[in-house]
Amino acid sequence: MLQRLAAVYLMVSLLYITCAWSMAPPSGPPALPGRPPAPAPAPVRPRTIRLLARTLLLGGFPLVCVTVWTVATYTFHNPWPACADASALARDCSLQAYVDTNTWGAGHNFEGRPFDPEGIVSTLVAVANCWAGLVIGVDVVRNKQRYAAPGDVRKRASLLIAVGGTCTGAGLVLGMAIPIGKQLWTPSYALVTIGLMTAGFGVVLAAFDGGLWAGHRIRPGGATLVALGRNPLFFYVLSELVVCTLDYILVHHHGQEWTAWSVGAQVVLTPWMPAPLASAVWAVLWLSLFYVPLARLLVARGWYIRV
Repeated sequence: MLQRLAAVYLMVSLLYITCAWSMAPPSGPPALPGRPPAPAPAPVRPRTIRLLARTLLLGGFPLVCVTVWTVATYTFHNPWPACADASALARDCSLQAYVDTNTWGAGHNFEGRPFDPEGIVSTLVAVANCWAGLVIGVDVVRNKQRYAAPGDVRKRASLLIAVGGTCTGAGLVLGMAIPIGKQLWTPSYALVTIGLMTAGFGVVLAAFDGGLWAGHRIRPGGATLVALGRNPLFFYVLSELVVCTLDYILVHHHGQEWTAWSVGAQVVLTPWMPAPLASAVWAVLWLSLFYVPLARLLVARGWYIRV
């Protein structure tokens, strides 16, 4: 997963570095007496190149990636004998399985299978999720005045919620043609998750910066979310290390062998609730009792772990 994050961040970063200039005004405002000079204007480039760069930055690049994935996936016919009658989205016979197995070898795939859920081909669509975050971030930075007053923040948040709802609905409709699937990271899955992410960001923005939950009782919750958001990659990597470590520790209970990670959900919680709910409760307990205190400690010390 970290390799995919690195590849996606690299592609989106290169997109921003090479195309962000197109969002700057072609010429700066005239200098006024008694005021410092305006920032240097962006280099003058042909209008066509500026338009192309802006189009790529604001949606053209992820659209090209998704189009390439869709055309390549649905026109590909796997030559493996076992895949003669398989559909385009059959995981072990998909384009992704063929490319990963022939590029890295089956031994490099997850658990040695023909298919790898973090494969090369699906990364083309995963770029769209990172790109959506980039666009929202650019909007926040470029329109700071629209995020200054609570009333303006609520208007901006309402727009984000509307856009997120539209994307989610569009993804569900697209799912009728291209099934929603995380392991293949289908375009419908990307659209649904982008919509949920955008709407969720809008809700949090309206709640805390928009003043909807400005009471003193809600502030500790807001501070906790901020603390977790200060070191997101650190906590992602830490959570993987914790789970992997506890999975190697064996616990014997009533003649059965469990891992230290699974024993809490399987032995303690499952007798009282359905297994999916027990798994969710176990994860929330770890979040509340381990990761949240650690996040608050890091923020209190001013420690921000960056890549």
